[in-house]
Amino acid sequence: MYEYIQLSDDEKSKGKIDIKEIINSPSREELLLSLAEQAASKAMQGEFKSALKRLKKVTIGEEFSKELLDKIIALNETRNKIVHELSNVTVLFDDVEEGFKTAFGMVKYLENVAIQMEIPVMEITKVP
Repeated sequence: MYEYIQLSDDEKSKGKIDIKEIINSPSREELLLSLAEQAASKAMQGEFKSALKRLKKVTIGEEFSKELLDKIIALNETRNKIVHELSNVTVLFDDVEEGFKTAFGMVKYLENVAIQMEIPVMEITKVP
């Protein structure tokens, strides 16, 4: 988290936390959750491929498979064509199914990283 927690955009404040945030936090767990959310938000800013590179950097020890990485990039490119370019992209049922499989693969990858880093993982057994 250190790389992505900072008070401002300058390099000198990297890793610094506002004392008010610590004092106002109801518990240690909530402080850590807040800091993790801030770090994740900061790490995922900017160009998608750059964000993926940063994700790979902070998930040391658990490699993205080239296949998963290619699928994530392709899924994002399709999304960008639809959202930003207003392109008439034909999306078939198989494409949607493959998208869900790719997203699930990403979640499994992150689960493996969390387990490896001894971060508690809660298994979701059903969708509400």
